[in-house]
Amino acid sequence: EAVRGVVGGAHSELLEHLAVRIARASIEAAGPAAARVGAVTVVIRKLRPPVAVDMASAGVRGRRERRDLDPQV
Repeated sequence: EAVRGVVGGAHSELLEHLAVRIARASIEAAGPAAARVGAVTVVIRKLRPPVAVDMASAGVRGRRERRDLDPQV
């Protein structure tokens, strides 16, 4: 549900930005269980990206660590 909210929400120009937003939302959605989550890595692939060369797909990987969200960790 958290991922659906991010993907269906505000527009991201860059896949990198979207990947980090999804990772962050995933940790936040875990609630109290987030204490057991060290990090989340999200991989996104876009088919036929709108670039000057013909590419089948492009992809990024975004990682967010729980300590990035919680200064007390």
